[in-house]
Amino acid sequence: MKRGDVALAMNGKSYVLHYGWPQVEKLVDKFGQSFDSVIATASANYDLPVLAFTLSVGLEARNDEIITPEQIMDISPPMIQTIKALNDSIMVAFYGQPEMPEELEKKTPIRTWMVNMIRKLLMI
Repeated sequence: MKRGDVALAMNGKSYVLHYGWPQVEKLVDKFGQSFDSVIATASANYDLPVLAFTLSVGLEARNDEIITPEQIMDISPPMIQTIKALNDSIMVAFYGQPEMPEELEKKTPIRTWMVNMIRKLLMI
């Protein structure tokens, strides 16, 4: 995956959500200048047609397979995970994604192991 991409699992397959400027332009064309508010409201109220359209736009940038809003409705991916991935990807479009320093990137597996161990200890 490239910087700004967010993984999304649907129907047993792995996809990538990405909202670059061309995708944002499509959302503005469909929902107007306050498209982000429309998507936030759709996420909170489970407005499935709006979410399906928004997902299809985000999926077109990085996937070979074209997935229409209708196909997304038929697949019916898990809502909470899907909405989280969609919102994470939209946030990257607005604010960018911080670069991971090289030294932190190398230490990530150890850090992850330590965090998991601490969580286990706290649950005992």
